[in-house]
Amino acid sequence: MISIFKRSVGLFLVLAGLVHNRALAQFNLGELQNPHYALSSTRYMPTYLGDGFRTFEIQLGHPYIGFGNNVFTFNDMLQLSKTQELNANLINYAIDKLQQKNMFYIGADATLLNLGVNILHKNKTPFLSLGFGIRQKTEFNLNYNSDLFSLVYKGNKQFAGKTIDLFPSFNFLSYTDYALSAACNFPIAKIGKLVNLNIKPAIRVRYVSGFANLNMPANAVTMLTSADGRSIDFGFDYDIHASLPVDTTTINTLLRTALSSGPSSTIPAINPKSITSQFFRGTGKGIGVDWGVRVDVSPVLSFNVGFTDMGMIQFKRNATTVSNHSHYVFEGYEMKYFGDQQKNVSEQLDSIVKVLTPSVSSAPYTIPLGKKLLFATNFRIGKKERRETVFYKHNFNFCYVQGFSDYLSSVKAPYFAVGYMYSIANVLNLGINGGLGGLTFTNVGLQITCKFSKIKVGINSNNILPLLSLNAGKGSDIGILTAMSF
Repeated sequence: MISIFKRSVGLFLVLAGLVHNRALAQFNLGELQNPHYALSSTRYMPTYLGDGFRTFEIQLGHPYIGFGNNVFTFNDMLQLSKTQELNANLINYAIDKLQQKNMFYIGADATLLNLGVNILHKNKTPFLSLGFGIRQKTEFNLNYNSDLFSLVYKGNKQFAGKTIDLFPSFNFLSYTDYALSAACNFPIAKIGKLVNLNIKPAIRVRYVSGFANLNMPANAVTMLTSADGRSIDFGFDYDIHASLPVDTTTINTLLRTALSSGPSSTIPAINPKSITSQFFRGTGKGIGVDWGVRVDVSPVLSFNVGFTDMGMIQFKRNATTVSNHSHYVFEGYEMKYFGDQQKNVSEQLDSIVKVLTPSVSSAPYTIPLGKKLLFATNFRIGKKERRETVFYKHNFNFCYVQGFSDYLSSVKAPYFAVGYMYSIANVLNLGINGGLGGLTFTNVGLQITCKFSKIKVGINSNNILPLLSLNAGKGSDIGILTAMSF
């Protein structure tokens, strides 16, 4: 029978595995290879604005959800969840699977409204493209290492002379953004029959209304065991930020209501309309900017580069910051054989509590959105025309994504993806893509879209590996397209 601490470690690892089974892939890169998705893909690469439709397109209710992590496969999840009794072998197996840096991300991205308009040249090619969109986005990420689990399960002797992190870092952010976008084509030069150089700058400016936020940085609580084992140095260096849509007074009232055992007449009244209005007021405001440039070497070859999620949100309403910047060295309990023993114990405990107690403030704070660099190349062959719309039967795509921090949907591990899409009369588009790196490291995806007259519908996934092999899949996702194009 293992100890209660070991049971706690095992239970947490199983729960972590279940949460991993709900983490979201970084974002829907499959949209960048299919012209039917062009308008929705402007949330990742603004230079795609104006592609995929002639004069006007509207999208309603375009959701994207999924999951991914860098540790456990689906088979690992099944093994952990099926085990009826926690034992040393199970915990050792789970701990051995953990890496020095473990990550998962969960979220949802729903386009509530997306409009695109093309202003055409006399030759019916787009000159200026304009867009407007409303999107609801909610995301959460957690980064942690294996040190805490090894500490609880195997003790601190193994970490003598080494500083370890005791707490994970996590971020939760929910917001609605209202975006205005624009892109313009500038013909540069035409050289022979093969080269027709065109440059297309694009920008997407977003007003961001924050709904809720919870933010805790990395390395918040550390522990250093001295090489001789005579002392343990605990370091505290954190500023935990939180902003919730419900006012603090309302939360306190709800807690008192839930915990109170007295007569109902002593419980303060709660107005449901007040709570509802608080939810829709928002807690923060900010701005986001996505921009990019496309270089068309010819109608069949183009290069796109862009930055997305540049910006920040400042949270003022219900903002709370919990801080602690101190350290405590534990060198054992000092026994005194003379005097007031109870007073001695109390004084030592008070000194520990003083170090552990954080400060709390209500000052506004600012967080970033999670900047990323994207590069995409498109190569097309098999030119066709149907109903005054030019399309290509064979479409090849390469994409590179680089985050600048392990924060929300941004990860510092680079991601490479290649894709192929086959178009049947621009009515039925079938695509496959594969990727390496990023959060889940290996991805294989499929997509299908249909265009019936003015209606576009489609479904895609960037990772179907769990359907092919439980040992290979560490995540999956799904996106659904509904649009009207004119």
